[in-house]
Amino acid sequence: MSHYWRSARTHPDARITIFDYGRTKEEEMNLRIGAIAAAIAAIVAAAALLAACEFEGESASEPARISTAGLSAGDAALFGLAQGAQHRTTLALASDGQGEIHVTGQGKVSIEPDLAILNLGVETRGATVSEAREAAATAMAAVMESLTSEGVEDKDIQTSRFDINDEREWQEITENGVRTSKSVLVGYRVRNNLTVKVRDLDNVSAVIDGAAEAGGDAIRFNGLNFTAEDLSPVMAQLREDAVNDAKDKAQHFADLAEVGLGELIFISDGTVARPLSRAYPESAAFALAAQPYDTGISRGELEVNMSVQTVFTIE
Repeated sequence: MSHYWRSARTHPDARITIFDYGRTKEEEMNLRIGAIAAAIAAIVAAAALLAACEFEGESASEPARISTAGLSAGDAALFGLAQGAQHRTTLALASDGQGEIHVTGQGKVSIEPDLAILNLGVETRGATVSEAREAAATAMAAVMESLTSEGVEDKDIQTSRFDINDEREWQEITENGVRTSKSVLVGYRVRNNLTVKVRDLDNVSAVIDGAAEAGGDAIRFNGLNFTAEDLSPVMAQLREDAVNDAKDKAQHFADLAEVGLGELIFISDGTVARPLSRAYPESAAFALAAQPYDTGISRGELEVNMSVQTVFTIE
């Protein structure tokens, strides 16, 4: 039976000197297993003590935790962090200070839109780029004239997309007695899209119909959105509703946790989701023919939302 000697060492926390005398390898292994079992038992006991303290209300607002701070590498091995631990395990209950409740408050207000945003354009095709461009330019000039005649200002008309692409199609051909398919150039396509702001909402239908008639078969209508450009009149109400909602939620959580709700100690400046509703006019959903349709438009109401982040203390 072989023995070996370990020198004396002093534990930094306990201020006692521990002597390890000669042991067999089997004894050393049993000692390690015993130390692990003792550590597990100590953790379970500490958890039970913590639960008892919480039920007695002695530290409801100061959550406790088990900490390995100050333990040696040998102690840490009991938690799977190192190897060869032979020291006793130290359990420290630490306080994080006063507890807090973090909630998000929501504010919501319904308003009427004050702005319509049209996405429309022209699309033309030709055997050459020049031919397709000329057709697109002619159609767009007519659309622009129609928009201005309906009271849309130049500052409210912006090009959102312009592209020229070749157009190809797959055709079956025979080469050297073998039938195959091949991509063949058949022409070119030009698209010129606009984003148009219409501030007179009673005139939206007339603007759409006028553009459709001016653009003829080249006109393309890609969407209509209603929004509110100026949200300042409702911002105060949104903030008030969002903060009140946060207070109600925080109180509810405090009641569920059987603790007292303290002061509001933090609040963020709320983020506002700009309202947007999408409409699809009946006669302008696709390519509009140059006919005197009366496009029906309903603006409806918009819902403006604000969210704020808040933090409350726990009493």
